[in-house]
Amino acid sequence: MKWTTAIGHVHGLAERCADVAELSSTIQTLSVTGPGAVGDILGTPRDLDWVTVALVVDLPAAEVPWLCSPHGSQHWSQATRLSKNPVTARWRSAHAPVWNHRIVRPVLIWDLAGGLRQNALDAVREGCSADFALPAPSPDEFRARMADELAISAAALAARTADYEAALEQNPLGADRRPPVRGRPGLPRRPRDTTPPARRLSGGPPRRPRSARRPSPTGSRHVGAPTPRPCTSPPAPGRRPSSHALHARIGEQLLRGRIAAGQRLAVRPMSSS
Repeated sequence: MKWTTAIGHVHGLAERCADVAELSSTIQTLSVTGPGAVGDILGTPRDLDWVTVALVVDLPAAEVPWLCSPHGSQHWSQATRLSKNPVTARWRSAHAPVWNHRIVRPVLIWDLAGGLRQNALDAVREGCSADFALPAPSPDEFRARMADELAISAAALAARTADYEAALEQNPLGADRRPPVRGRPGLPRRPRDTTPPARRLSGGPPRRPRSARRPSPTGSRHVGAPTPRPCTSPPAPGRRPSSHALHARIGEQLLRGRIAAGQRLAVRPMSSS
């Protein structure tokens, strides 16, 4: 995306954060105290594939592990159209430092107390946001923070693994998967109903199988079909006879004419010379 489009996504997200914060007094929603710009958007102006932001929420640090989404984040993302834009969110707790080994000196664009920080947004647009970025931590602070992050992530991994194993014991096929109705051991398989749907709804007699149907008078092209007999009877009123029946009738009439002509020749008296 263009650089101006990326800045527009950050600006729009800050405005929608303010709108959702006003609605939080009437509806229960996730409390986001401030988004911060991080990653490639803090560099020089250029085209970007994604925009990364750090979303600070008013939750304990143990409930917001690294690369995990807190409860209610999906509804909040839909309300702010975050899930429909090329924006990657990194959820952070307001009761712990925002920075870590991946989030380096973020720039706060909006906060719940002061609103939109237009000077910081303009600095990010110009590519000179270093004056508005958070200060870098000391080596001791960084090591202590990484130890806390590791402990929170390990505890979250153990808790979610235990929940998964407990759900798997209750349902061996998976907590969100239902067992199949057909094909289970001990249940007979129901025979397949070959009746057309129209006959099932109307309650009419079942359709006869193909092997019990009468052959067509004109024959069949399938191998092994019975050979039809010639039809010499006149066709029904209003029905056009087939070509096979016409040929049979013409041959019968010619044969009768020759027999009659021969009989007349046999009984004709001979003339005297």
